[in-house]
Amino acid sequence: MKRIAIALLGVFSFTGFHLQAQNEDDAVRMSQYGIFGTASYVGRAGAIGALGGDFTAASYNPAGLGIYTKSEFLFNSAVTDGYSRSTYQGQSSSDFRVGFSPFPMGFVFNVPARSESSYMHSFQFSFGANTLKSNSNRTDVLGINNQRSMMDVWVDDATINYSNPYTFDLAFATNTMFEDSLGVWSPFQVIEDPNGEILQFKNQKEMGGITEMVFSASTNLNDFIYLGATIGVPFYDYQMYSTYTEEKSTGDFYTYNQNLNTNGVGINLKLGAIVRPLDWLRVGAAFHTPTYYGLSDRYETNLSHRNFYSSSPYSETDYGMTTPYKVLGNLGVILGNQSTPVAGSIGFDYEFSDYSTMHYYMNDSKYKSYINNLMSSDLQGSHTFKLGGTLNIQQFAVRAGYAFATSPYKDEFYNIGGQTTITAGLGYRARFWYIDFAYANTYQSKSEYLYADNSSKYTVNKYTNLFVATLGFRW
Repeated sequence: MKRIAIALLGVFSFTGFHLQAQNEDDAVRMSQYGIFGTASYVGRAGAIGALGGDFTAASYNPAGLGIYTKSEFLFNSAVTDGYSRSTYQGQSSSDFRVGFSPFPMGFVFNVPARSESSYMHSFQFSFGANTLKSNSNRTDVLGINNQRSMMDVWVDDATINYSNPYTFDLAFATNTMFEDSLGVWSPFQVIEDPNGEILQFKNQKEMGGITEMVFSASTNLNDFIYLGATIGVPFYDYQMYSTYTEEKSTGDFYTYNQNLNTNGVGINLKLGAIVRPLDWLRVGAAFHTPTYYGLSDRYETNLSHRNFYSSSPYSETDYGMTTPYKVLGNLGVILGNQSTPVAGSIGFDYEFSDYSTMHYYMNDSKYKSYINNLMSSDLQGSHTFKLGGTLNIQQFAVRAGYAFATSPYKDEFYNIGGQTTITAGLGYRARFWYIDFAYANTYQSKSEYLYADNSSKYTVNKYTNLFVATLGFRW
């Protein structure tokens, strides 16, 4: 029961009196990325760490920029389709939301050595923006609960706490909860309908994502060692709009809305190296420092019942957070060369990130200690494996890839599975320009809760379809 109570904090924290909307789920959302980038990167499921030659390398292994022998400008167009299917109390519901991103977009400037005898063959510097994640999604949950409603949970809270302007104060103001002459609270379904079942419906819309500005430098040392570094400045945006309704068998119902908007900016450093011991083999490694974010939450709730309406105060909270560090290992195999009619490459990437090291910084020292200890005990290291390849037939390229990331949660109560991604892509190369297309499908299954009670548990399968097109120019 202790573990259940702790885990439910992530669901119920939005409704706490002190408005501690910061929880471990928020931290994971800011730290766990998907397969986003150029179409060439996406088509290979991101397995480019040792192969390089792609602008997205700036956000993963910046040594890959040292592979460039020409300068480049590129821009991108990406459409995401976030689809969710939930199962609650034996009933299934589904919904989707479409998002758009114009990134990556950026420049890579290649500066050749002045002397052919120089050990440093070339130097590159680049800047631009990469999309690291999309939060675009919409989830519907529908079912009949004859055990406990959210109002039952609020009644329990009202017997302990004097006031909560974001939850049961609204219910009291709208006649959704009642207090008798003896000070005993009752939820609205007990009045006039003591034996009725409660129809529950939730619609949650999520928007935003993570876009990282990158400022990178790399070098090619004698076509044997490639080194790179990136200063990353990620911009985080998350918007959540939730509508929750409970309806009695008599037709009486109430609607509770939550609106959360989180914005922030961070900074990090990425270092990478690639070694080319053989013409056909490349081995790479990279290290990402934790990202330090300065963040701001804006939160409000409201409740309507019959002809009554009540809204909470508008709250703003400023705080900081550090994401986990990341360690990457890369392997690349080159097949053929430019003189052969058919060529290609295969890449394998491994990434480790310890989510238990994440940390919040806030003014409330008691809650800060609690949530940081909670993340330390409930989260774990996550392993990501990426495998991708390219087959080049003259000027055309065919790509495919697969990626899998293990869950950062160690507690089985969360029942959150890993992320699985399958990708494919096509490309065309001309002398001074190129165009690429890619598709990626990411799947994850998890359990969530409508409110802080076991009876409100539901399962949701989330699918993200990503369509990417990249146009680049080289000179």
